[in-house]
Amino acid sequence: MKKELFKDLYFYGTQFYRPPNPPANQRMKDLENIKKLGFNVIKVFAEWNWINHHEGVYEFDELIEIIEKARELEINIVINARIEQAPYWLAKKYPDSYYVSGKGRKIELLTRGNTPTGGWPGLCLDHPEVKAEAGKFFIQIAKVLGNYDNMKIIDCWNEPHIETCKTIYGSTIGDLLFCYCSNTIDRYREWLKERYKTIDNINNKWFRRYRDFSDIDPPKVLSDYVDMMEWRKFMTWAQADKMSWRYKTLKENLPPGKLVMSHVAVHGNTVSDDVASGDYGLYGCDDYEFSKDLDLFGLSKFPFWDNQDAFDICCDLDIVRSYSRDKTCINLELQGGGASAYPTPLTAGPLPGRHYFRLWNFTEIAFGIKGIMYWQYRGEMLGWEAPGFGLVKRDGSFTERSDEASKICRFLNKYPELFNNFEYVRNKAAIVVSRDSHYLNFAAAGDENYSARSTRGIYRFLLKNNIDPDFMVEEQLADKIFDYNLVYLVMPFVVDSKIADILKKYVENGGIIISDCAVGIFNKYGASSEVIPSCGLSELFGVVQDGLRQFDLKNIEDYYKKEIDFDGKPDIYLNGVNELKFYTVKMTSFLENYLLKGAEPILEYENKIVGSVNKYGKGKAYLFGTSLGGSLFFKDRDTEKALLEVLDNENIKHYCKDNLIIRDLKYGKLQAIVIINPNTEKIKQSISFKKDIKIVDSYDKDFQYKLSGGSLSFEINPEDANCLIYEYQ
Repeated sequence: MKKELFKDLYFYGTQFYRPPNPPANQRMKDLENIKKLGFNVIKVFAEWNWINHHEGVYEFDELIEIIEKARELEINIVINARIEQAPYWLAKKYPDSYYVSGKGRKIELLTRGNTPTGGWPGLCLDHPEVKAEAGKFFIQIAKVLGNYDNMKIIDCWNEPHIETCKTIYGSTIGDLLFCYCSNTIDRYREWLKERYKTIDNINNKWFRRYRDFSDIDPPKVLSDYVDMMEWRKFMTWAQADKMSWRYKTLKENLPPGKLVMSHVAVHGNTVSDDVASGDYGLYGCDDYEFSKDLDLFGLSKFPFWDNQDAFDICCDLDIVRSYSRDKTCINLELQGGGASAYPTPLTAGPLPGRHYFRLWNFTEIAFGIKGIMYWQYRGEMLGWEAPGFGLVKRDGSFTERSDEASKICRFLNKYPELFNNFEYVRNKAAIVVSRDSHYLNFAAAGDENYSARSTRGIYRFLLKNNIDPDFMVEEQLADKIFDYNLVYLVMPFVVDSKIADILKKYVENGGIIISDCAVGIFNKYGASSEVIPSCGLSELFGVVQDGLRQFDLKNIEDYYKKEIDFDGKPDIYLNGVNELKFYTVKMTSFLENYLLKGAEPILEYENKIVGSVNKYGKGKAYLFGTSLGGSLFFKDRDTEKALLEVLDNENIKHYCKDNLIIRDLKYGKLQAIVIINPNTEKIKQSISFKKDIKIVDSYDKDFQYKLSGGSLSFEINPEDANCLIYEYQ
């Protein structure tokens, strides 16, 4: 359910306090300056080891001083309640409560860049006494701070993930997997009992001879697929269960009307190119399950730090929105200054200019984000985040970034009704993500790059062509899939009969499916299928797999040096036939060939069928014998042209205005258009409206445009954005 944060305000502000920053003698002055900028909300950290530094002691003096001063200034508060900084007294009291890695390493409490007060990564919440003490801390926050009228929201989990997987002791997977303490292993066995009921069911599905559940240990290395898949499914379930516990503990002790949320930085769908990356498998992140109980949902976004352009930003925004269960989404951490630099963080990275602030803010607003906060106000003073991220300088003085943020805040708050409530018409396309396929990818490779790159690749392609897709996981299909004209299946390594039946019914009723290769090559227990596509989907696609080759992605092409080839060979292109006879598709990662069982070929390679289309009922199913999304991830233009031909053949509306992202926002009589230029060059373009319009306001007063009746011609600078308020004549 959508929740209105502030009726007459657009939620806009900054992260303010993470002890010991800003310095105690500067805090009141900084708050007054925040008010001068026009911001209406700040975020403050309530850190467990800082407040509960001795057993039974809870020291809230600093937070109360900040909250009371903010109340005088009519500034609202978000409290970030963090238990990833465990008190040292608790660790000494329960020496069996530390996290344990797959290699048996006990993780002592550390000081880390984002935890300058120490106590990171915390203690394992599967330890009953640790969980009880963490619950007491949450209750104290709710009861001591919850009654302040300007305290609006508690963020119950800052960027949820398996925190300890960031503790990289070596390069093997066993160094990165957590937690293997006795409490977590006992809980894993109980989870298996709940799912399988009897040990005989485990033995039948896993092909084992266990005597009872106590024989089962979680895997510590990549081995048989089912062991790792089930272990990591458990860890993502356990993360979501802990989110539910955090929410309920706070909510039950807060006054009515106070909201509890969480914001994510790591998304289950997409991963980085880091070694051993895996957002489901390694980090345990499932946005859809995280959002289940929360009042609000949100994210962090550091475009410079993560080397992301506007399309990448939009992808994460749409993932969060799609999995929020229709809840209001806000950004609790938008990059405010230079990030930690590489190869060492001794200095901050490059500072984002004003145009990046326009680009980031208006992109987020156009994609439905209902509140924005910066990370952070003053640049960090300690550790590897120092001296980065500050919206203002380390001495507290204003910058052009704080000036631009202030202007954006004031503009949004001229029209809060519009920006808080608009609904825009979406295109009817969906990207279907199989979490079981991600788990298989992780179990096989120690990362999820095949699945993740295809996700980002197809998303970028669709958005560039004004087809703004939703994301769906398995549980959403039955209720939502029939709302879409087009569905894309991302590297569906694993399918089951229930999902297969839904997909068949969808196409039978007139839907269009486009799929990556390797449909159901394994089942959810890690066993390879006899007939592929499996679970009856060979009937849907009208083919049977005849062979599958895998190419090492890291050898065949390098993300940064695309001229690198596999074994010195040139890139492989699949040749179009029939409806794709004038096109080619680049092979990426996999090459699958088929025997036709009613389908029509659309791609060939070395006299073999490597792509097909099949009429099924009123709809069609397209199958590409490679990672089509992966080829799009690497921005292969020939592949883009081939897929556009498919869209044209199926009468799926699309257009591309020089890669511009344009969104029309409407609420009642208020209307705005947001124009986003992700390109590195200036773009001239025009937009037609249904009727004559009048421009009422422009955020960027220097924005170059001409209006002729219902036609708007404009020029927009590279990597920039603008918002125009308009009305029909």
